[in-house]
Amino acid sequence: MFPHAPANWSEWSNLATIIGTPLAIFALLFTGLQLRRTFAVERGRFMLEIERMLGTHDRIHLRLRPGGDWSGLGGRGPANPEEWGQVEDYMGLFEHCEILIRSGLLNAGMFKDLFGYRIENILANQRIVCAKLICEKEGWADFLRLVKRLQLTVPHHVCNDKQHSTQDEGRVEPSGR
Repeated sequence: MFPHAPANWSEWSNLATIIGTPLAIFALLFTGLQLRRTFAVERGRFMLEIERMLGTHDRIHLRLRPGGDWSGLGGRGPANPEEWGQVEDYMGLFEHCEILIRSGLLNAGMFKDLFGYRIENILANQRIVCAKLICEKEGWADFLRLVKRLQLTVPHHVCNDKQHSTQDEGRVEPSGR
């Protein structure tokens, strides 16, 4: 069968190495490709999960989007403790996203492409910007880091002397955070 059959254990060992090394390399490459594919699938699932979680805040999202009753810098905004609580929950979810981006679990570019417009809609609401991102900015550090990471800016010029915090809206505590 072989022109020269292995005669001793050393020759058998050499033959096993010659055959086994390429097979091992192939197996490692195949495993690496499978891991990359699995990682991509899981990242997709993760983004869909974020989308689902954001969907629980659709009431606020719809009010903030263009054409919504809270849209634009001149638009209305949260007017009672319940509405402020919903806005804080929505913004808090984005703070969690910033933490995930910072820890490397979420891709910032992909996040901006898929969800950046939602941050822009928040920044377009004068009442929220003044109350949360200017007057209570210390409590929203991760949200503000996300704004900066997405290369967006907080419009500081929108506040006037009458706009201070959510306390002006009948809230007892500054932000519940």
